[in-house]
Amino acid sequence: MRARFRLSKLLPTTVILSGLLLSLATSAWGDQQDQRLNLAFAQLAKASSPQGVRVLESRIWQIWLEHPQPRINEMMRWGVEALNTQDYPTALKLFDSLVEAAPEFAEGWNKRATVRFLVGNYEGSIEDIRKTLALEPRHFGALSGLGMIHTNQERWFAAMAAFEQALRIHPHLIGVRHTINKLQQQLRKKST
Repeated sequence: MRARFRLSKLLPTTVILSGLLLSLATSAWGDQQDQRLNLAFAQLAKASSPQGVRVLESRIWQIWLEHPQPRINEMMRWGVEALNTQDYPTALKLFDSLVEAAPEFAEGWNKRATVRFLVGNYEGSIEDIRKTLALEPRHFGALSGLGMIHTNQERWFAAMAAFEQALRIHPHLIGVRHTINKLQQQLRKKST
């Protein structure tokens, strides 16, 4: 009997998507080039309290969401609103426009990857995740999303590799750690 995983059993969507859908704070120059990220990632690696982890993770997401052009920030805000209300066609159009207008903005690609994932366009989502990671290799949200896609595609080892890479960057992703453990257990069962 072939083992089947359903993503909903491994990772509650709210765990992974919660970080992806944070509200915007866009008053300062940010994105993946922002030097504040280096400090935030260093602090995240050493954080010991759940509250400290949440604060640092939120700070990282806020920086990733910032762009120096107000028009890009508006497109991001509208796209996130459409995503939050599950208006995926509108969100996709907005993020299409955003990545065309600001192809250097990693979070634009990541948001479009999220929409594509949610509508079942896994290959398109993977393409956007690759662009996100080319611009921001520390993007643990994109890596987690890649792991989710590979899980849905039953590509267990690729899923584990993506999740493990996300954990190396953000060691406090409890849902991801739990998913890796489940995948390892399932693979052990299959090999016996």
